[in-house]
Amino acid sequence: MATTAPPKSRSTAQQELYDYGNDIGSYIQSFEEQHTGAVQILKNQAEDRSNPAKAAAVGVLARALEDTGKSISNMDTVPGQAASLHTALAKSYTDIGANLALIPKAERDADFIRAVETYNASADVFTRNYIALAQLFGAFGVVFSPSDAGSVFTFTPTGF
Repeated sequence: MATTAPPKSRSTAQQELYDYGNDIGSYIQSFEEQHTGAVQILKNQAEDRSNPAKAAAVGVLARALEDTGKSISNMDTVPGQAASLHTALAKSYTDIGANLALIPKAERDADFIRAVETYNASADVFTRNYIALAQLFGAFGVVFSPSDAGSVFTFTPTGF
């Protein structure tokens, strides 16, 4: 016989953040589901920088990141507690997309390294902004189940 615990009630602020987390999480999940091979695309282009098809694939990925940032930026409902973090994360998606687009355009080694460093710096900012939003959910006691789109903000420990 299986039993389930009744769902824990949420305060108004928690419910707003929960709904928001699922909304923004759906954009992030959609990007991740559509671009599961992103790491391989980047690796392929870095290993064969003169290949136009590999450069174009990075361009597609870069535009998708920028589009995700624009979609997040255009969300209608953002709780006040999350407003500044929301804006920062949306900008981060746009910035990493724009900076990623510079990498395949770099022809000389020095330009390539500079483009990668620029992208890496924006990826560091993105990571901080992403974690800050995840911490906001935690600070308000907002919990997402694995089936919630907001679960993209839930970090689970892994063993080594």
